[in-house]
Amino acid sequence: AGKMVIEPRFETATQFSEGLAAVADGEGSKFRFIDKAGKTVIEAKFDNGQPFSEGLAGVRMGEGMGYINKEGEL
Repeated sequence: AGKMVIEPRFETATQFSEGLAAVADGEGSKFRFIDKAGKTVIEAKFDNGQPFSEGLAGVRMGEGMGYINKEGEL
C-alpha cells in the first residue's frame, strides 16, 4: 500500500526473509536481526549478517563465519 512501516534509521539492511532482516546502524556497528515491526529479535553481535534461508542465516564474527537459527544460536 506504500505506507511507511519502519522509519529509515539503518545504514545497512538486508531484505526481509522468513520474517527477519539483518540491519546495522552505521559503519563499524554490529549487525542485528529485526522483525517486520522493527523490533530487535536477535541482538547486535555480528560483523555481517545475511538473509535467512531454510531457518538459518549466514553470519560473520571476527575471522569466523557460521550460521545462526532464529533464536540467534550458532
